[in-house]
Amino acid sequence: MKELFFNTIQEFNDFIGVKTLHPLVSIARVENTAPIQEAVHHYGLYALFLKENKGCKLSYGRTEYDFDEMTVTSFAPGQSVKVKPNPEVPFAKYTVLAFHPELLNRTQLGKNISRYEFFDYTSNEAYTYPLPR
Repeated sequence: MKELFFNTIQEFNDFIGVKTLHPLVSIARVENTAPIQEAVHHYGLYALFLKENKGCKLSYGRTEYDFDEMTVTSFAPGQSVKVKPNPEVPFAKYTVLAFHPELLNRTQLGKNISRYEFFDYTSNEAYTYPLPR
């Protein structure tokens, strides 16, 4: 199985196919034109995804999650997730905010980000938020 490592914004942006405008932060709306490929994504960044469709299934460890449309999922440095295509929805649509941990150096948020449980690997199931329509 393919393994992808996102340790820089450049690596992440190259994967999603957008131009890097800043080395520490990226925001993009993505509508894939190629089918999702099964892979393990290893994050060295923070990433928040607003999934607009069920373009893939995510697994943390042995637990698989089939997130609904319009759900926010979050990842933090050191986390890994297995991504599998959803045969019913081959092209993913999402908006993503990704930022490198260095962006938070010497900031109050950087000192307190561990308090935000939605980045906690063990809490990701509890912190996927379906948004109102």
